[in-house]
Amino acid sequence: DSIREVMRLSFSKEIVPTLHVSSFEAGSQLFFNEKKASQERMVAGFVLQSQQVCVGIRAMVRRAIAEGTNLLIEGVHLLPFLVRMPEFEGHAYHIPLLLRLQEGEDHMNRFRIRGKLQQRRAEKHYLKHFEEIRTVHEYYHQQAQQFDLDQVDNVELDQTIQQSLQIVLSNLQEQLAN
Repeated sequence: DSIREVMRLSFSKEIVPTLHVSSFEAGSQLFFNEKKASQERMVAGFVLQSQQVCVGIRAMVRRAIAEGTNLLIEGVHLLPFLVRMPEFEGHAYHIPLLLRLQEGEDHMNRFRIRGKLQQRRAEKHYLKHFEEIRTVHEYYHQQAQQFDLDQVDNVELDQTIQQSLQIVLSNLQEQLAN
C-alpha cells in the first residue's frame, strides 16, 4: 500500500485510475462494454494494478541492492509472475511466500479485528466488498499454486511465524548453497 500511495502522488487519477482505488476495485476503472464488474474484469483490474505497483517494487529492490540494505516487501500486489526479477539474481536473495486465509470466515474475522484495532481502516467498506476481496484472494492462491510458491495458512500467529521462518531459512540455505 505504501508503494502504491507514493505512485498515486506521481500519477493522477486521470492518468492511471487503477492506482487510486483498492485492489478489489481496480476492475471498475477498466473500460469494458459491460457496466457490472464481473470476476474476469475484477481480476484484470487487479493484475493491471499489480503490474503498475511492481514498477515501484523493482525500484525499491534496485535501491536496496545499491545500498546493501535488507528489504522485506509484503503486499497483495506481489503476484508470482510479476516478482520474478532475473535482473537481480546473484545480487539479492528472493524468497516469495504467500500468507493466506483459506477459510472465508477467518478472513472476514480478520477484517473485523482490524477494524477494531485500526479505527481509520473502514471495516464496513471491506466487509461490503468481501466477495470481491475473496475473488482476488483466490486468484492469488491459484497463481501461487501454478508457480509452486510456498504458502502458509495464516490463522494461528505462532504457527504462521514458525512455518514462515522455516520456509525462509530453508530457501536461504538453498540459495546460499548454489
